[in-house]
Amino acid sequence: MIDTKRKEELSLSYLNAICAYAGIAVEPQKHDDDSIDVIIKKRITRKDGRLYSAQLAVQLKSTSMDLIEDNNSIHYSLKVKNYNDLRMQSTMQQLLFLLVLPNDENNWIQHSIEQLIIRRCMYWLSFSDTEETENTDGITLLMPKLQVVSSDTLLALLQKVAEEEII
Repeated sequence: MIDTKRKEELSLSYLNAICAYAGIAVEPQKHDDDSIDVIIKKRITRKDGRLYSAQLAVQLKSTSMDLIEDNNSIHYSLKVKNYNDLRMQSTMQQLLFLLVLPNDENNWIQHSIEQLIIRRCMYWLSFSDTEETENTDGITLLMPKLQVVSSDTLLALLQKVAEEEII
């Protein structure tokens, strides 16, 4: 299996583990022509007590490259096609999830009878307030380091969707 496919599978595994823990369904998309790899969804109880079927569309990316970082963000280059797809108006809010792995593939995963560890973490980014780009090839995104994908984060994002808030 080529490295890009291995990284793609690791990003899906990472997300599946976190979602399973939180009781969130992950539905892989058969066709991702629109840059959406999975839909995550859960029935959420709104603040007014009503149930809401909250869903988010997610593009999964993974990298083990040396990335430029500052105190607050990671710089990640995304193809313009993906950028435009994710910022497009949609009936479902769309996010990018980026799994950052160590450079050395021997450090990506550690497993034993006691534990399974996927090293580093996954970050998320919303495209709800992004501007159109004149770039033709790629665009550098600033992935906030505080926006770590976790079970709690996903539940909070789905709660915002249930409350009909823009992420």
